[in-house]
Amino acid sequence: MATFKAGQQLNKYFPFISGVQGCVVVEKRTLVDGDYALDSRGNVFKRVGTTTLSQAERNRKYWVVEIVPGGIVGILQVNNLMNFTNVLPSGFLKSWKARGMLETLRDEPSIKASDESLIAYVKDCLEMEGFTELSCKKVAEYLKNN
Repeated sequence: MATFKAGQQLNKYFPFISGVQGCVVVEKRTLVDGDYALDSRGNVFKRVGTTTLSQAERNRKYWVVEIVPGGIVGILQVNNLMNFTNVLPSGFLKSWKARGMLETLRDEPSIKASDESLIAYVKDCLEMEGFTELSCKKVAEYLKNN
């Protein structure tokens, strides 16, 4: 049996939505029609209709989840990175590049483990966008601390 808590972030397959999506566990409560929730094994399901359910099943509490557009690397993280980088004196970071960088860092934590690896990764991503070496080092420091 899987355990969950409010605010927990997950990558899951959602019924009726193609591909893996990110979600955040919101709260444990009885479901209403259209809610996405987690079963005891951590699988996502969508509550559709309650008329055929027993009274006990209708009153059962589940962990309700909310879909995060773009997966766990949410729009706020992307915007924060863009806001930081795009005030630097050189270069311009586009949203698709920021999202890709954050997803790579999420999926490959070894990059952030060493300052040299992180700086090299950031330089590979941002030099072609017009960022100087000094700006890349500032972005690497930002990514390390956020």
